[in-house]
Amino acid sequence: MIIYGNCNLTGIQKNSATGFSIHIFPNPGNGIFTVTSGDLQNYTAIEIYNSVGVLVKKQEVTSDQTIVNIEEAATGIYIIQVSKNNGVVYTSKIIKE
Repeated sequence: MIIYGNCNLTGIQKNSATGFSIHIFPNPGNGIFTVTSGDLQNYTAIEIYNSVGVLVKKQEVTSDQTIVNIEEAATGIYIIQVSKNNGVVYTSKIIKE
């Protein structure tokens, strides 16, 4: 098992018990991803990790639609996490082509 801080990268959690749901598009994409949800502004951060658990991007959530840019990152599969101050509430995969 690989654990980096509060990040457990051994599994993918689609929707938590809170019913939180987000949409990420385009996926796969060229490195610019749009993250949307009806209540995304109630969350604090979006973090992107590469396949070995290294933090590639951390970005504050500012609205119900947030653009995340990882164009400079290498092609591959990444883990995206959306969190509140008290922990991660949503985890999924994104693919950068």
